[in-house]
Amino acid sequence: TVKDILRSNTGRDVISISTDLPIEDCFRILKENDIVSLPMHDENDSFVGIIDIYQLTCYLALAGFMPDHIPTKEEILSGADLTQPAVEALSDSTMCILDSNESFQSALEWLARGTHRIIVQHPSKINIVTQSDLIRFLNTHIDKFGDFKDKPLKECSLFMKKPHTVLNNSTVLSAIRVMSVKNMVCIGVVDSSGSLVSAFSGYDLRGFTKENLNLLFLTVEEFVSQNGIRVVTCTETTTVRELLHMITKEHLRNVWIIDNNNKLTGVATLTDIANYFFSNTLDIWYPDH
Repeated sequence: TVKDILRSNTGRDVISISTDLPIEDCFRILKENDIVSLPMHDENDSFVGIIDIYQLTCYLALAGFMPDHIPTKEEILSGADLTQPAVEALSDSTMCILDSNESFQSALEWLARGTHRIIVQHPSKINIVTQSDLIRFLNTHIDKFGDFKDKPLKECSLFMKKPHTVLNNSTVLSAIRVMSVKNMVCIGVVDSSGSLVSAFSGYDLRGFTKENLNLLFLTVEEFVSQNGIRVVTCTETTTVRELLHMITKEHLRNVWIIDNNNKLTGVATLTDIANYFFSNTLDIWYPDH
């Protein structure tokens, strides 16, 4: 059940906000609590979505500008109205609410679609199940799954798609623009020869506020270095089982797949992994699909 996925996180408090809370207060709450997302409810206490630091930063830095325009710091400061209600920054209203006793496969299906977090309702409180929670659960119970768990990544087309990249001298804001246009939350960072040197994720913006806007104008390489962000790689011969163990042990959101020349050949995101397990177990849970 969903409760089983939550088992190791039942003590985690969940902070929720109202849709009319000013955006600047969302930034503050996220920073003060060292978290990256906030469930959002309306005046009837019904949940309407989950807003995160990446959506908020995109709203601050990109809202109101043409897709091909990278604004200056001055343009952002003069154009951003952070007194607007938080719901204005909610770019993805896709949301899933499950009861804690609903099936594991229900949660897996939603997380495989790209939903990063699920609201879980108990009689007296709520919890959040994340894609990271799912990967830990799958890793713990890996032996219960079929032979597909021991396939090398090169045999799994989901992971072997050419990743989007930016050059290491691109600014963080430029990387965010590319990610926003391509509807991604992570991107590879390569040097002029095309070799992977680092990676950037929207969740690396944890703790970001308007007051440290200068961070967006660092190069991605500078930002990654200053924040101690490291890129973790594997090869095409790494198995799915090994991949899950690596992600769980290192608390990762993605692993980049490289060849012998350090060139990118694929990337394994948490959504990809959830999708891989869901698609390979469809016949078990939905025999008539």
